[in-house]
Amino acid sequence: MGIERLSKDQVSAICEHLDSEVDELVTRPLGPSRTPYLWVDAAYVKCRRDRRVASTAVVTAIGCDEDGWRRVLGLGVVDTESYDSWLAFLRRVRARGVTGVRLVTSDAHEGLRRAIEEVF
Repeated sequence: MGIERLSKDQVSAICEHLDSEVDELVTRPLGPSRTPYLWVDAAYVKCRRDRRVASTAVVTAIGCDEDGWRRVLGLGVVDTESYDSWLAFLRRVRARGVTGVRLVTSDAHEGLRRAIEEVF
């Protein structure tokens, strides 16, 4: 990318900008359109927490509205893929305006399946 070295101040400035972009992505109202199709999943990444590296789940929800448009509906970071974590995440997605869900595609994680049934 043509960048050989970044100072810690440059990294902090970049992260600050990214934080505001991500915050806007995960808090903006999603509007009144129905979202019949939803994909939810988690990907594990290594994150530094409390001076140690730990595996952390990044959970995502992607929806397809009735007009066929796909968009990211939710993004979150959780320690584990537990029922409680999925339930809180999916409730936040629903609270932002996701309605009309008819089909959710996910893995067969028991906690996730239970949370999907409860929220949608």
